Amino acid sequence: GYRTKTGGLHSCAGFTVALTPATPMSAKRIARLYGSTDHAVATTDEVRARSAGEAAPPYGEFVRTTKCDAAGRFSFQGLPDGDWFLVARAKPAQGEQQVVIMQYVAAGGGRTRTLLLK
Repeated sequence: GYRTKTGGLHSCAGFTVALTPATPMSAKRIARLYGSTDHAVATTDEVRARSAGEAAPPYGEFVRTTKCDAAGRFSFQGLPDGDWFLVARAKPAQGEQQVVIMQYVAAGGGRTRTLLLK
């Protein structure tokens, strides 16, 4: 889950989570959509407005996806070593807007990592 600064709790349950390889091309798009290549939280409306009218990125075939389970957990298997941009949509328990969380992630060495989306 993701906890907002005001204490609201958001969950990615039921949504798709994506990992995009961090390349110069994808970093440029991530920076334009999220204003950062490290970490960002934006409403889904903000991200949709920034990407309106854009064609699908040419690196789309390299994006990995998985589903976030009912407990707000997800995993990716067999990732090659490298740098990735994780993008997860999260919905509030009540009252707040849905958000998209983007976080830079380094994967390698066959390790299992636990990420806390902040």
